[in-house]
Amino acid sequence: MKTLLRRSERPATTEEPAVDGNPPVEPSPPEVTPSAEAPAATCQSCGAAMAADQDWCLECGTAAPGRLGERPGWRLGAMVLVLTLLLVGGASVAGYAAVTGDAERETAAQNPAPGTPVPSQVPQPPAPERPTSEPPEPEPVESVEPAPSADVQPDVSTPDTSVPDNTVIDPVTPLPDTSTDTTTDDTVGGTNAEEFTAFDVKADELEVFDPYERAGAEFGDPEDALNTTDPFFDVTVPADGEAIGAGLKIDLGAVRTVREITFRTTTPGMGLQVYGVKSGDPSGLKAGWRLVSEPDLPSGERDVTITLDAGGEELRRIVLWFTTAANAEDPRASVGRLKVLG
Repeated sequence: MKTLLRRSERPATTEEPAVDGNPPVEPSPPEVTPSAEAPAATCQSCGAAMAADQDWCLECGTAAPGRLGERPGWRLGAMVLVLTLLLVGGASVAGYAAVTGDAERETAAQNPAPGTPVPSQVPQPPAPERPTSEPPEPEPVESVEPAPSADVQPDVSTPDTSVPDNTVIDPVTPLPDTSTDTTTDDTVGGTNAEEFTAFDVKADELEVFDPYERAGAEFGDPEDALNTTDPFFDVTVPADGEAIGAGLKIDLGAVRTVREITFRTTTPGMGLQVYGVKSGDPSGLKAGWRLVSEPDLPSGERDVTITLDAGGEELRRIVLWFTTAANAEDPRASVGRLKVLG
């Protein structure tokens, strides 16, 4: 950088002494030659002239125009670019390191170091195969009834020919009795029951008839009078020498022409009376019930048939009234396999 020094503008005068008595000769003024470099600019601050290659004003020290910032900020841009490249490179290196580290850890986990025991895997049993077809149905096995022992006596009584409760048949032709009965003729005062048809007597149409509230009397279920096997409907009273005095009431649901009544008893020889009404439901025997039959039941006969008048009786309700017991020590009367025919 050039440094210009300002010279004093005052001209230097030198008086030379006279030589040989001659008066001194005044020196000629110095020739002023124009400067080869004329001022190209002036200071923006103080206005002093400045040379074209002058960088600083000699008066106030202000920089020449264009001296500062004459080059664009390429250094700052370069610095920003370098920093950006450094950041991008660092991020790339960090990402690669992370991916490489994860892969190495997975490889180490899959491949244990030598000497590390490897747990043995127990093979799983194969799943059972589902059958593609249904299994064959088992063949029915016929049940074999055991032979009766010598102590058990076979039942040679008349088989059940009653009509089920849920079957409404009015009247119904009874099935023929094909069983072999070792007893004597059990018909009491009438013809065979096969000549008539049975009415449908329902279980809920049977009830105990105890108008005088017999002291100490015990009654079975009236529905048991329709059972073909024991238990039958029964009445048990104390052994006090008095009559049984109770019975079983049958409601036919409508007025029927009744010709016969059949049943089986476990107390043969008991005293029995048959009452009936065509309408109404009297509370006592003397309040409207009519005696229609008083059969004589032999003591050795269990199956009983009671035949009414030849033309039959028009009845809606019937009472089987038990009077005397066959055994005074066991005063009891029973009725089962009950049928009403017309």
